[in-house]
Amino acid sequence: NENERITETYQRDKSDLETKIEGYKGEIKDATNGLEALSKEITEMTTEMKHKGEDREAENRDFQSVLKDQREMQTLLQKALAVLKRVYLAKEGLNVQLVRVNSFVQVRNARSVQPPPAPEGFSTYGASRAKGGVLGMIEQIINDAKTLETESLRDEQSSQEDYENFVKDTNASIKAKQQQMVNQGAVKSNAEQALISSEEDDRAKAAELETLASTASAINMDCDFLVRNFDARMEARDQEVEGLQEAKAVLSGDRK
Repeated sequence: NENERITETYQRDKSDLETKIEGYKGEIKDATNGLEALSKEITEMTTEMKHKGEDREAENRDFQSVLKDQREMQTLLQKALAVLKRVYLAKEGLNVQLVRVNSFVQVRNARSVQPPPAPEGFSTYGASRAKGGVLGMIEQIINDAKTLETESLRDEQSSQEDYENFVKDTNASIKAKQQQMVNQGAVKSNAEQALISSEEDDRAKAAELETLASTASAINMDCDFLVRNFDARMEARDQEVEGLQEAKAVLSGDRK
């Protein structure tokens, strides 16, 4: 009958709604898990970037300290080199005078037995060797310090560029994940709204099915009542008909 047909339709609708409800719950769960994962990844990247920044600051402080020490050492060595050069220049001048005096004394004492004089320029040669060794060593140290400074500057620049690229890439990744969170949030919000609507429809369908069930129950009760009392009602009806016929006969004079 019509009630049964409508009931079957509503039951199918309710089943479809329950399937949708489970689907929306799954979407909400997936979106929630996705948001939690993205939030965790963003936190980890932010923390890593913070630690990288702290490491970079420490490296830069070390670099500044090394650079300062190298430049101070170069300044001191340059001053020492300048002083030593003046000392050796003055010493070379004194050696020249000593050689001249020595030659004069040798001429005057040519007849005397004297130890053989030192080769001409011997003292000057010794001074030159000393000058070349000390000054050369200082100049080498200065050159090494300059080389170290250049290498330190190059390494610092490379480290800074690497850090800046890391920050740039990390910020880009964070921005992309934040956009993913916005998208996931929209998916979750839409699923939540759809879930609320579907649950309301499901409750409405359930109420309608209850109404149909009540109607069907009432109809069944009426049918049962009619079936159970059919014979009695038919007998009463026959008695009523018979009574009417007797009354009609009396009125017409057919029955005495």
